[in-house]
Amino acid sequence: MRRIVLGVAAGVTGLCLVTPLRAAEPLDLFDREATPVQHCDGDGVVWLDVPERTYWLKGQRGDGGGYTCRRDAIRSGNRASRD
Repeated sequence: MRRIVLGVAAGVTGLCLVTPLRAAEPLDLFDREATPVQHCDGDGVVWLDVPERTYWLKGQRGDGGGYTCRRDAIRSGNRASRD
């Protein structure tokens, strides 16, 4: 019985080591929508709601965040809003 418990514990530990958590990458957030246009090199500018980890397209806006590039928002683990 003890070998089974140790085997399960080792397996769980191994899973944790094989599948690391995705760390959020630092983002450049801007106060105004026009500011990141040059920074994004043609990529869409989105409003990033930092507490909710969602981004909003033009014409939508959440709370508690700033404007950033769409690709940067996705790379750092944020998702599109459902609205």
